[in-house]
Amino acid sequence: MSEVDFARITAATILIPIAVAIWQRKSLNEPLRVFFWYRVFALLFNIVQHLFFWFANKYYEDIKDYLDWWGIQDTSFLSILFYINDFIFIGWFYYLLLRYNRYGNYIKWLSTILLIIVLINYLFIEGYQIFGKFNPTAVAIFCVRSGILLFVASI
Repeated sequence: MSEVDFARITAATILIPIAVAIWQRKSLNEPLRVFFWYRVFALLFNIVQHLFFWFANKYYEDIKDYLDWWGIQDTSFLSILFYINDFIFIGWFYYLLLRYNRYGNYIKWLSTILLIIVLINYLFIEGYQIFGKFNPTAVAIFCVRSGILLFVASI
């Protein structure tokens, strides 16, 4: 299986929770609606990435100068879309689950601050030409930390 096939399968699996949410739309509470939009935007960003692949493969000669001028060698410049999606929607999702708990405001402020730091890092420090180390690490720690706080709050 090639990387392109794996990417297509990954994009297709994003449709599963979207289809279930559409099918059960009357049963969705507010946190599940936020999760639904998180998956919709993840699908849209995956489609944008696939369109870039297709366009770059089909019309490479037409955009070669542009890519060279910006120093774009891969799709790392699109990674910020996924990080923004994670901080906004995952933060909002966990905030809604924990809003009546002391951890709700903590998650809201943590996601907002980390979103700003990730944007600054993307624009001025690590840049858009590489995937970087800080941004994926920040997202991973934030997602794990939020899940742990939900677990702790439910005990």
